[in-house]
Formats: sequence, C-alpha cells, structure tokens
Amino acid sequence: MKTILGMLLLIAAIGITTGTDYSEIEMIGEDVLEDGANDIYKVDIDVSSSRVLIDYRTGTVDADEIAEDIGAVIGTYVYIVQYYGNVGDLIAKIRAPSGELVATYSCKSRWVDDLDPADKEMMADILLKVMNTIELA
Repeated sequence: MKTILGMLLLIAAIGITTGTDYSEIEMIGEDVLEDGANDIYKVDIDVSSSRVLIDYRTGTVDADEIAEDIGAVIGTYVYIVQYYGNVGDLIAKIRAPSGELVATYSCKSRWVDDLDPADKEMMADILLKVMNTIELA
C-alpha cells in the first residue's frame, strides 16, 4: 500500500511540475500586445518550458515603429519570464499584413531574469541585444 501511495504521489508531483498551464498568460500577453498602442495585431503566443513563441503581424514599415513593437514584445516576454521563471527563450516572428514572414528575432531568458522594466538603461541594453538577433526572411 505504501508503494502504491508513494507512486501516486510521485506521479502527481511530476504532473504538477510538467503540466503547467500557460493559457492564461498567453491570453493576457496577446491582449496586451493587441491593445492598439502599437501596430501589432493577430498575435499568437505559445509558452512552454522550452521556448516562448510570439508570432504577430504588423502594418508598419517605419524602423522606429518596428523598434517600438519589438520593445512591446520584449516587455511582454519579460513579464512572462518573471511571472513563471521556468520558460524558455523568446522566439519572435514578425509577419506582414498578408501573413508572410518578414523577420525573426530572439531573446535569451537569462538576459531578462533580473531586468527591471522601469529601468530605461537596462531596457535599452536588452533591446540592442535583441536587435542584433534579427534575421530577415
């Protein structure tokens, strides 16, 4: 009986640690990014322990506005990392209004572990690191 009880507790513990439900944070992140304060729309966020995928469309072609959009995506990613802690690196995909892939970029979770989003210098450093990862499609 002790063995069966022990196995059930072990299975329950494994289920709790591996079965994290990220759906709520995915919906919140999508809503935040689609709030109209930027040119981002049709956002799809998929969070897991191995990676955070943020796939979105933008109608902007202006470099400054694209940088602002990337800043918004990074801000959302920072929140996800700091809220859950056990998520993977960011992979972001920028798409044209037609859905065609324009570019991808990434951000390591370790870059944002201790980041204070209110610290403009820290955010500028992260933005620069992320901008250096951009790959055009």
